[in-house]
Amino acid sequence: MKTIQILYLISFLTLQSCASQTKFPVAVKEVSYQGWVAGVRGGGAGTNFSIQFKTKLPSNIVVKNIYFQNKMAVAQMVSPTICVANFISDANRMKEELVTDEPNPKKTTMEQVKPPFPIKENEAILEYTVQNKIKFFKFTNVKEKEMIPYPSAKPIE
Repeated sequence: MKTIQILYLISFLTLQSCASQTKFPVAVKEVSYQGWVAGVRGGGAGTNFSIQFKTKLPSNIVVKNIYFQNKMAVAQMVSPTICVANFISDANRMKEELVTDEPNPKKTTMEQVKPPFPIKENEAILEYTVQNKIKFFKFTNVKEKEMIPYPSAKPIE
């Protein structure tokens, strides 16, 4: 019986620490994503994901990954206030397999990834560290921007 109580207490404290993170340490201006597709067959497609912070992230916070729509991508700070991740999809890819001498050629598509906890289609999770401790923050109501259809050639002027 005492073992069950200890396990219950550990579970409660773990869930409490996950649930207590209700606010990101820095104010967020906008969280959005934008699909894109190449204008040539086989040129690829994907989603660009962006988080804009109101101020610069403190030096003890390091962004790691973003989980979105059952995929994971590495998060990168491209400016002091903008974090991005690029999700590549299977859409608009060449169907034929590449012939290579490599025994294990690199995959070019994203595989389905289970996020650390359940999220909806318009939600995302940012994985980050604070003083080398892994933390997660869930963004809700991620804004979708209009898709970018890249042209296959420069427009004639």
